[in-house]
Order: sequence, then C-alpha cells, then structure tokens
Amino acid sequence: IRTVYVATAADPAPLAGPLGEDPARLRAHLLDRLIPAAIHSRPPSRDPAEHFRPRRAWDPEQARHHLAYLARLLTANGTRDLAWWQLARNIGVGKPRTGFLLGFVTAVIAWLVIGFVGRLAYGLVFGFEGWFAYNLPRWLTSGFVFGLMFGLVFAFKIRKWSHETPGFTRLRLFGGARRLTGRRGNGFVARFARGGVIGLVLGVVYGLGYGLVVGLEGWLLVALVFGLLTGLVFGLVSGFLSGLAEWLEAPAMAEAASTPLSSLQGDRTVNLVRLIALGLVFGLLIGLLFGLMPGLTPEHALGHTLGDVPRLVFGLVTAFGNALLFGLLSALSVGEHHAWVAYLIATHRLAYRRLLPRDLMAFLDDAHRLGLLR
Repeated sequence: IRTVYVATAADPAPLAGPLGEDPARLRAHLLDRLIPAAIHSRPPSRDPAEHFRPRRAWDPEQARHHLAYLARLLTANGTRDLAWWQLARNIGVGKPRTGFLLGFVTAVIAWLVIGFVGRLAYGLVFGFEGWFAYNLPRWLTSGFVFGLMFGLVFAFKIRKWSHETPGFTRLRLFGGARRLTGRRGNGFVARFARGGVIGLVLGVVYGLGYGLVVGLEGWLLVALVFGLLTGLVFGLVSGFLSGLAEWLEAPAMAEAASTPLSSLQGDRTVNLVRLIALGLVFGLLIGLLFGLMPGLTPEHALGHTLGDVPRLVFGLVTAFGNALLFGLLSALSVGEHHAWVAYLIATHRLAYRRLLPRDLMAFLDDAHRLGLLR
C-alpha cells in the first residue's frame, strides 16, 4: 500500500470500495501494481548516498517479465536463494552437445579473425602478392584442429564449470612451492603426464592433417615427430602452468566479506589473469619455435635468406595469433574456478531468449535497491 499508493500519491478510493472487501482481489491488485509503482516513484540516481534508488532506468513490464522468470526458475529448483554461479547449473547449460557447439564456433571465429590479421601483417611486410595463399593448407588444417580441440574441451568442461564456485586471485608467499608442485595425486609429474598425452594426440592429429593436405613425403613420420615434440612442450608447459594457476587461485567463499558483485569480479579476475599468463607463455614459446626453424618462415617471399633477427621477429609476430588460441584453450582447461565463464554463457543464452537482461548483476542490484528482490 505504501509503495503503490502513498509513494506515488495515487487516489486510494479503490481500496475503500468492493476491492477492499475481497482479500484475494486486493492482494492481486496491489501486487500487479507494485513493480511499476516502485520503478516510477524512484528514478535512477548515481549518488552513493541514495541506497534505495536504482542506478539504471528499467522498463516496468520487462522488469516484471525478468523477475517472473527468476521466480519460476527458483521454484522449479526448490530454492529461494539466487546465486549467480548457480545460474548455469539451474538452466542446464552443462550439456556436452551445447559445450561442443559453443567451443567449435568460438574457435572458428577466433581462428578466422586471427588468421586474417596475420595474413594482413604478412602482406604489409612482404607484399600482398600471394598473401592470402601463404600457408593456406596449414591454415585450413589448423582451423579444423583448433575447432575440434575447443569443442572437445568445452564439451568435457562445461558441466564442471557449471558446478564450480567462484574464486579470486591471491598470491601466497608461504607454501607457494608446495602448491606449485601440486597436492598428492595432482603433482607436477601427474600434470605433465596428462598434458603430454593431450599434446601428443593434438600434435599427431595436426601433423596427420597437415601432411595429408600438403602432400609431404614421409607425412606419417612428420606427424609422429610433430606429435612427440608437441606432447613434450605441451606437457611441460601445461604441467607448470596448471600448478601456477592453482597457486594463484583461492575460493571466494573463504572471504567472509564477499558480496555477489565482488565474488563475480574476483572470479573474472582469476580467469583473465589465467588467460593472459598462459597466452603470453604460449606466445613466446610458439614464436621462438617459428623464429628458430627456417622452414616455417616465408623466406621465399623476399628471394633471399632472412637473418636470425628478422626471422625471430617474424616468428613472434606470425605465431602470436595461434598462441592466443593455445592460451585460451589452456586457460579453459586448467584451474578450478571457471564460474564466470559459465555465468557468461548462461546470461548470453538467456538474453538471446529475452528471459533476462544481459547485464544481470546490475538488474539484480537495482531490484534489491527497489525492494523487489529481498
């Protein structure tokens, strides 16, 4: 009554008529007008002292639609607690088919963008004659392999992400070496073995595809050698970096003063730090590999042999795109806290279906300020 009639200065005459004699109708009447009255009577404000005014303007009908969906979702899951990291689990995001399609599409888009940028850089440095055809078979093969890798990782990991709790980045000065080498059953040797097997499989698949497409003589031997080298490098790097990721991470639930927004920001920081660190490491490794192996640089484009420094520079530039993909793949594979990734997938999916706003956290915060979400 206070929100619908007093705050809006509306005429309370209907309450004294027949409506006031029927409790069920009266309750429905007030609840139907509660959301529009709360939004219209309290316009947005950026003043930090205004604790009960929203930060953004919301359409009352859309707000009603979003809140009704949340109410149905929580009721269907038998709870009244709304935790942002459980949203993906509640809407069934963790299906392998969804993960595979999402991973494959993500990898293909990133591969197309990075591949085009790399070819543009090649044209600017060496000339645009034949710039698009440079290493085209390898590029096409890598696109399929990257898409397959991302699809498989998403398919196997997406269910785990939807059940993970948020974390935050915390550098531990004491006990760092122990956590860096890992707990019992998850030490460096175990992580190296897992990473080595993954790298071996990916390397063999990539080598087979490249050898078949290009028609290399002894392509089977090339595939096996490339697979062994990739397995060794991937095992060493992923073993160390997964330990580093564990060392950097801590569960946000350990922080007594955490809020929904702070836990979201903390988990986002964990994932971004992990992505940047792994991307840079893989970028340097693959760039050095490209720069130190003359067969991987387009020396024929200049008509003479490149020097060590130009070859190394070109290797670092051309390999950076693929390194970012490897870094992204590794960042999604290692560590324990990927709640933010699952949350992004869930909110974008629900926003596409127009069930919830894309910036869900801002909407929930304003709903709480308005008293619509307790």
